[in-house]
Amino acid sequence: AGLFRVNDIDGAEKVGQKPKAGVSYSGVVYPIIHPITRETREFCLRRDTPDIEQKSDGTVKQKRKYMFSPKARNSFYFPPDVTSEHLQNHQLPIVFTEGNSKTLSLHHLATVKDADNPKFLAVGLSGVWNFRGVVAKTQDENGKRANVKGLIPDFHLINWENRKVYIVFDVNVQTNPDVKRARTELASELVQLGAKPVCVDLPD
Repeated sequence: AGLFRVNDIDGAEKVGQKPKAGVSYSGVVYPIIHPITRETREFCLRRDTPDIEQKSDGTVKQKRKYMFSPKARNSFYFPPDVTSEHLQNHQLPIVFTEGNSKTLSLHHLATVKDADNPKFLAVGLSGVWNFRGVVAKTQDENGKRANVKGLIPDFHLINWENRKVYIVFDVNVQTNPDVKRARTELASELVQLGAKPVCVDLPD
């Protein structure tokens, strides 16, 4: 998958940031590679030491664990060795999940017994809502430039017709209403594309 480690200086450069005191950019970089052209589109940095944020209830949460360049557009994360045939073969199920590491784990599961004939195609989202993004520019009623949001262009890389698609989000889909809404909307969009989505609830 082309992963590599970076120090603070190189990590900051990969995601379009300037090194600054108190912020660590060392970690592991995931190249985001186009499945057809094989060009590297963006870099995703998984920081060794993310920021820590305290919530109102006193609990703490990691923040900006995964970072992209501010100019990066939302895109799917495809594992290595994905081919045009995989993308177009509607008989090959697709499994959506959150995050690059989980995508690679699923890819390993799909290919561990036969690398040339995967059981399914793993596709990663960088966030549960990141199947949507800015797709065009327009003018609002005041004549100012405004973003047009919709399904990201990567949807056009895949043949969805009569294709079974499993949506496997984290267990918080059962407790976080926003994550559940994202899954419901993704499933609805997949139906419109002709796919057959299946929502998977993982055990605790």
